[in-house]
Amino acid sequence: MASIDDISPNDDESDSLGEFAVPSAHFAINYYHGLPSKPPLLATTKPQPPISPIEFFPYPVSKTIHVVSGRHPIASMWDSGISDAILDVLTESEINWTSLEVVHIPEAKDQFLGPAIVCVGVEPGTLNYNKAARTARKCQEILNTNGVADCFVEMRSLVATKSGGCGVRFIDLFTARDKLREEKDPFTATLGFPICAKETPNEVGSGGFFLTLGDDDKNIYLVTARHVVLVESFEESKVEYIRTNKGQPKREIVRIGSNARLQSIVDRMASRIGILDEGISRIKNAIEDGTATPDDREDLPPMLRKVARLNDLHKHISSQWAMWRLGFSGSSFGLHQ
Repeated sequence: MASIDDISPNDDESDSLGEFAVPSAHFAINYYHGLPSKPPLLATTKPQPPISPIEFFPYPVSKTIHVVSGRHPIASMWDSGISDAILDVLTESEINWTSLEVVHIPEAKDQFLGPAIVCVGVEPGTLNYNKAARTARKCQEILNTNGVADCFVEMRSLVATKSGGCGVRFIDLFTARDKLREEKDPFTATLGFPICAKETPNEVGSGGFFLTLGDDDKNIYLVTARHVVLVESFEESKVEYIRTNKGQPKREIVRIGSNARLQSIVDRMASRIGILDEGISRIKNAIEDGTATPDDREDLPPMLRKVARLNDLHKHISSQWAMWRLGFSGSSFGLHQ
């Protein structure tokens, strides 16, 4: 089990943090009981019911995890500055975070999903309860300031691993003025990116646009050429395809690009971070010894912002992308000629 720093229940600082402070290591270890990873809790802004010393977790309460629907207020606001603001807090607080996601984590017996939870994964053994509580409170203030209701923040000790299966999340679309557009572009679902079925790499096509069918179908579909997802004869290709067997094996669709190319992109990103760090150190040293120029002082703030954003992007790409893979299967497409 990951190690976490304990605190005394009578600690003056934890008293000032009120309900944000985790009351004990026992509470932390059992908080996510029922989840496969069962990560220890570091901090939560979600109000907790009073805990009787006599009935202190005699039987841990099982919890489940669910995705947040597009109807929740945070879904439409997450990419409009809230996620960036939370990342800024984590960077300024020097939190060695490993993951950032928004989910529901209700008790297994509950009939309702409950509030949305902004979950921040933290490298095990790097953060104590008090600092976690202070950081969670700052993140909660961002949600409150932006009017995001029914949403709380939790920090947990968690190691993130590279995804070895389908469902890697593309980076959200960005504007032409984005400072990291060059680094983000290979990991963005832009119109026309090259794809193929994993088992038929020679049958290449392009990813077109995404669509939803509405009603009870909550899937997101990618429109592409028929030959990318169907292996068939010429005669078969002239017949309208209608999916009738929902139990047929799925086919993995991958974005064209080798692991070597992916690694080279990540390596270039790390190299740019190193160059920026050297420039920042040079300017800071010049400021300390009085040799900094006005241009140096003007260049320092944007360099600090750029390296912070690059570090966050580099961490996301390194931890989440094992290969160029999309979470779609040919058997789930309704294709028509």
